[in-house]
Amino acid sequence: MTLPSSLELAGVAANLGAVVLAWRRSWLTWPVGLVGAVLAAWLFRDQKLYADAALQGLFLAQGLYGWWSWRRPTRDVPLRYLTAREWAALTALTAVATAGIGTVLARRTDAAAPHLDVFLTTVSVVANQLLARRVVDNWALWVLVDVLYVGLYAYKGLWAYAWLYAVFIGIAAAAWADWRRACAAAYASEAAPRA
Repeated sequence: MTLPSSLELAGVAANLGAVVLAWRRSWLTWPVGLVGAVLAAWLFRDQKLYADAALQGLFLAQGLYGWWSWRRPTRDVPLRYLTAREWAALTALTAVATAGIGTVLARRTDAAAPHLDVFLTTVSVVANQLLARRVVDNWALWVLVDVLYVGLYAYKGLWAYAWLYAVFIGIAAAAWADWRRACAAAYASEAAPRA
């Protein structure tokens, strides 16, 4: 086992900070996440995880949107859940992207794990967009993605990232519970009779 590079360690630190800040619903999650995305893109490109590297570019765009969205005067946008129709659409999108892009990467590149890489990339994009829109279900998707990323990064020998994603599993589970409680409390206060 080789020791993590300084690039890998810096990316791990920035991404860990961003996820903890997201759990706490702090707007600072977005600028910290931008730094983490740049560092991760560089590392993943070198590791031939091309979909993961491209994901970081999407995270940059989503990070700018999230930063803008969470810093607006209406920053306390209420939390919400996905509808059944939204779940179905996102599941179909993920399946189509995984099959299509994964096949292209498998046939035309030296990608390390093309279909898994694309699946994780697609679900990560969806989860990050849901996070930016304060949808509670983002955390359920992050738990799924984090579990699978632990295996992928261990397979690639990216041990610092494998450990980071193991930690992310716990953070995502705790954030999911916290956001569900906050959402329930908001709905309960909305439903309470006005005096």
